[in-house]
Amino acid sequence: MPLRRTSLFLPATRCIKSILLIALLTVFAGGAYAHAQGCSVVGAGATNAAGNSIPIWSCNPEDEGHRAYVPPPLPDVWGALAISTSLQWATVWNYKSEAAARAAALQRCKSISSVKDCKIAVAIADVCVSLALSKPQRLYAIGGPTGAVNFADMNANLRCQRAGGRACTIATSFCADGIRHIVRDPDAPSTPTPSGRTRR
Repeated sequence: MPLRRTSLFLPATRCIKSILLIALLTVFAGGAYAHAQGCSVVGAGATNAAGNSIPIWSCNPEDEGHRAYVPPPLPDVWGALAISTSLQWATVWNYKSEAAARAAALQRCKSISSVKDCKIAVAIADVCVSLALSKPQRLYAIGGPTGAVNFADMNANLRCQRAGGRACTIATSFCADGIRHIVRDPDAPSTPTPSGRTRR
């Protein structure tokens, strides 16, 4: 009996074609379903392996089964911290732009520093930071950005110690909006001090 030459790749090729066809129909059907539900394409997302962009759909927010795509909000307020080599520092908050906050922090730092070599250590938008100093080692560390000053304080102190500071203390902590946001530990014993926001 003569041997018949067969290709092992023929069934595999058919299988791959079938998978691609199913994937294409799934994408098309998903888009058609989303469109029928009152959704529309609002932008292009990531690019797939074929080089095509994957659409971002926005659906009617009143429809319980869908969530509308919402871009992240633009920053409301800015703050900045400037510091000199002599570890003199200045903070500002409640500015409408990053550039304005940076300029104000530099100006304020230069007005109090004898060396006049201030630089911006950090600029923040809508969050909190903290500054820890270890003067004997002439070093500083920034904690944050985070949503609460108590977390920023812990972070700054830890970073200061890891950098070699042996006398780390919190010099200042602030939030971009000028409010001292504090998150209480739910496991800590209750104290008579009020939780939440306190004005600085």
